[in-house]
Amino acid sequence: MKIITAILSLFLYQPGEAAPISPHTLCGKHVQKIAQETNVPPEVIWAVAHAESNVGKLGPWPWTVNYKGAGYYFNSRKEMLAFIHKKAKGHRAINMDIGCMQLNFLYHGDKFTTIDEMTDIYKNMLIASQYLRQLYEVNKREHTKLSDNRIWGYAVGDYHSQRNLRGAQYIKRASKFLMTHPAWHKEVLPTLDSKYHH
Repeated sequence: MKIITAILSLFLYQPGEAAPISPHTLCGKHVQKIAQETNVPPEVIWAVAHAESNVGKLGPWPWTVNYKGAGYYFNSRKEMLAFIHKKAKGHRAINMDIGCMQLNFLYHGDKFTTIDEMTDIYKNMLIASQYLRQLYEVNKREHTKLSDNRIWGYAVGDYHSQRNLRGAQYIKRASKFLMTHPAWHKEVLPTLDSKYHH
């Protein structure tokens, strides 16, 4: 119960804590367009991007790779691609998270023609958002009486992991970026105790 209370307390709205969507950043400039194309709330896309690849004032950073549990940040796409190809060595089954949304190549690589395409900012965010929408639809079928915001809360957790506590911890990390709209703090995560803590 103490864990549940501590997590839920983070979802009380605190003015000024939210990170507004910035259309002037490399990842942020695509959020509104992709939100319209995938029917995913822009706040959700931005929250996931921030949780995945945030580098402070620059916001989510597209030239980001997570390999074997370590995060790597590069100055350019060219530098990132050199690192990726060095580690991949031509193998298709490399376990590596890439880009603004840190899509895992092992699990999502089949949605791209090449690993290079996965580093394209727009394509990376589009495929990730389509995946978020898919997770939303799955949860909507499972939780027919919940509000949309609460179902999106589940989708955010499942994006990272569908394993109980890991999903809950991820929502905890992403939550402050969902505070860009007052409606989110009321509904997104009261469901942690029912889905992620049992």
